[in-house]
Amino acid sequence: MPRKQLVIVGGGIYGVGAVSAFLRNFNSSSISITLIEKRDDFIYLPINCRNLVEDMSSLIMPYDDLFKSYPAIGKVKKGLVIGFDRNAKIVNLESGESLKYDILVRIIS
Repeated sequence: MPRKQLVIVGGGIYGVGAVSAFLRNFNSSSISITLIEKRDDFIYLPINCRNLVEDMSSLIMPYDDLFKSYPAIGKVKKGLVIGFDRNAKIVNLESGESLKYDILVRIIS
């Protein structure tokens, strides 16, 4: 059976949480995950106050690190989504690129 193409649009705390949940519950033979995010890094804001007096590096994580231990299951695509074709199951990016999906998760934050 071919792997399902899961596309997650949007990062932030909910996008990272969605990626983590799928990584814990699926393996590389059943699903392929693509996270689309316009930023390079995830910034964990709830601990921002603590970092006013401590090292700031603990609240910044490159999105690419999400799949460091799971290179066969996922990747990050840097870009801005400009539209969806729900009938064709395609996400269109500002760059002109299109990504096909079986499952789409839209994170709005």
